[in-house]
Amino acid sequence: MSTEDLTVANTIRTQLGGACLALLGAKDLVGGPDHLQFKIQGCRKVNRVVITLKDDDTYTMEFWCIRGVKCTKVSSHEGVYFDQMHATIEKATGLCARF
Repeated sequence: MSTEDLTVANTIRTQLGGACLALLGAKDLVGGPDHLQFKIQGCRKVNRVVITLKDDDTYTMEFWCIRGVKCTKVSSHEGVYFDQMHATIEKATGLCARF
């Protein structure tokens, strides 16, 4: 039995910050070796965010709407640096992601 390395997922969570996750109503955080995904509340068009680390140390951020068995990718943003994540979330969801 192997344990997955969640270093990248924990780093993304730290870079977003607890305040951002709280403002988004983030829950059901799931990490993988190269990504973090979570549900958000308060946005009609997006309810799941997936942030994946790429080889060039940037992130791809995907915004999804999942209703029942219907999954729709609302938008995808590539080449996002860690200091652009809050602005990208705000642009895609219309929610405030920072104080």
